[in-house]
Amino acid sequence: MTRAEILFQIKEAEEQVRKMKKDAEEERVTQVYRAKQEASEILEKGEKEIEKEASKKIEGVKEELGKERKSILEKEQVETEKMKQNASKKIDTAVHYLITEFEVKVLK
Repeated sequence: MTRAEILFQIKEAEEQVRKMKKDAEEERVTQVYRAKQEASEILEKGEKEIEKEASKKIEGVKEELGKERKSILEKEQVETEKMKQNASKKIDTAVHYLITEFEVKVLK
């Protein structure tokens, strides 16, 4: 092999190495881009799942609070009704007492 042929082969090998480096860099950039896309999609999917779970939990809590509110209102309604009945009984007693006192003072 002549010196010129050896130099040509060296230059050809250097060119192949440059092309391989360029191709490898392009592949790296492509892989990084794809990885970022996949990561973004995974994050988006995770966020949607979290939002969906949060919405379910919020609805469950709202429903539970609604039931608890209804229960409290029903208990308070019963208590209010009892107080009304007791007040009605006491009004009759109070009216009777006032009439008696009035009669005692007027008839004296």
